[in-house]
Amino acid sequence: MKALRFISIFTILIGILMLVSCEYEFIEVPPPPPPPEPGDTTSFSQEVAPIFETDGCTACHNGGLAFDLTPPNAYNSIESKDLVVPFDPEASIIYTFPNPQTGEHHTRYKSNAHVNTIYNWIMQGALDN
Repeated sequence: MKALRFISIFTILIGILMLVSCEYEFIEVPPPPPPPEPGDTTSFSQEVAPIFETDGCTACHNGGLAFDLTPPNAYNSIESKDLVVPFDPEASIIYTFPNPQTGEHHTRYKSNAHVNTIYNWIMQGALDN
């Protein structure tokens, strides 16, 4: 009888410890950056394309994989593979997939400044400039 009572109490204590030990980590997604100043246009060739090289995207995406992010080919590749939706960063794979906060790609943009540059470029219509 004592053994059965001990096992019951022990089982209840283990169950309580298991419930108390659960920990959840909630990731807060930062709000999108503010829109760029009127007249301030983000240049694809001068500001966006270099991000793909400095953040390591071109190590894989250099013409050998599904698309080419090297500077001379990046824009055409992004456009032809429908990786960008002008004026809609949240629907643009080039923005969401390697995003450091929400992305699923194993290589992500290295800084929020890079994310903001790509965001602004898309919000301005994803121009080839």
